Amino acid sequence: LRGNYNNFNLVDIYKFIIGIKLKPVETKHLALDQDNTIVIHPFASTMKKTWAEAKWSEIIFSLAKKHEDCNFIIVGSKEEAPKADEIINASILSKFSSRITNNCGKTNLEEVYNLLQTSKLLLCHDSVVSHLAALTPIKILSIGLGPTRSFETAPYSENALIISSSESSHPCD
Repeated sequence: LRGNYNNFNLVDIYKFIIGIKLKPVETKHLALDQDNTIVIHPFASTMKKTWAEAKWSEIIFSLAKKHEDCNFIIVGSKEEAPKADEIINASILSKFSSRITNNCGKTNLEEVYNLLQTSKLLLCHDSVVSHLAALTPIKILSIGLGPTRSFETAPYSENALIISSSESSHPCD
């Protein structure tokens, strides 16, 4: 992965290698009043691929302020729970704390998958949760930072919007 970009998404290559038959994902477009949950997975495999906790607090603040009917669930591993607590406990979010839940380490992948099935939006970095979401009808906003090669590794779904930089360095927090 250190050379020139590959013309194919790695998901396609891996699916072909292991013999997965492609079948279309049923797309459903949720009306704004059907579900009011925004799932957030602010973590990735390395720190170079993630925004700082303060940046995520600002994003949740902006969304919570504009969308008074939305609740937010942060998902991740047990090891990521303290960082999720740091996001939630930021003073900027004190007014909205009742609408934000830290589910890090409290759910397994099947439960996260089920949550994604019924939620409005996933905000994340390129991670396993983004790829899990690509198997559901949820809208995905994936932020590719640092050494992420979004063209090759982004979640593979027509419901995914990928934002990435052409710079390979870690962005300013």
